[in-house]
Amino acid sequence: MKKHIPNIFTIFNLILGWLAIFFAFKFSFTQSIYCILLASIFDYLDGFSARKLNVESKLGAQLDSLADFITFGVAPAVIIFNLSISEEIFSNPNFDLWLFLNIGLIPVFAALRLAKFNSSTTPKSYFIGLPSPAFALSAVAVTLVLIEYQLEDYKMYYPFIMIVLSSLMVVNIKFLSFKLLNFNIAENKLLFILTILSLSSFFILIIMGNPILILPIILLLYLIFSIIYNFSK
Repeated sequence: MKKHIPNIFTIFNLILGWLAIFFAFKFSFTQSIYCILLASIFDYLDGFSARKLNVESKLGAQLDSLADFITFGVAPAVIIFNLSISEEIFSNPNFDLWLFLNIGLIPVFAALRLAKFNSSTTPKSYFIGLPSPAFALSAVAVTLVLIEYQLEDYKMYYPFIMIVLSSLMVVNIKFLSFKLLNFNIAENKLLFILTILSLSSFFILIIMGNPILILPIILLLYLIFSIIYNFSK
């Protein structure tokens, strides 16, 4: 039975991604975003449980990638498109198809990122290219801020910023991984500092009553520390 536990988590991830798409087409963006946030937890649990239970398999790896493509590639793109067409310039019939095709780069980049990850056989303490879950979380973080603070003046730039952000999935840049090969503080100092700053930010923002900014700030710290990591090796 235990060999099926990681795949069950992966299926929950996939179902939540499918629900995120449903809510996005209903223009219920907050529910859609929460589905992706919850799916990211199941995405973590499937890999964690597979390693801890020693039941990693090729089937599980492929299923995980397919689920990630839907949840962290297609679903964010659908959210971005449907939120963008509420902007008058993009609701024009001459622009909506053009916008849809451009946003289609997001699932393309996600597919390339996942295929690249699957073809790598050497364990590393870092990722090459932004992981698709990290992109999806970054996308929904920006979307939450856009909705929460009603930043209408920036809405027309939103889809293009998201496309540029998604291109980080296929760039040849190292991004920090939390899958430590060892617990040596000297070798993993950036990761430990990032963790401390992230936890500090979490508690400060809770105290200040701005929980909506927790995810954007932690992800911004992750991007900054990943850039530093490239120059520290």
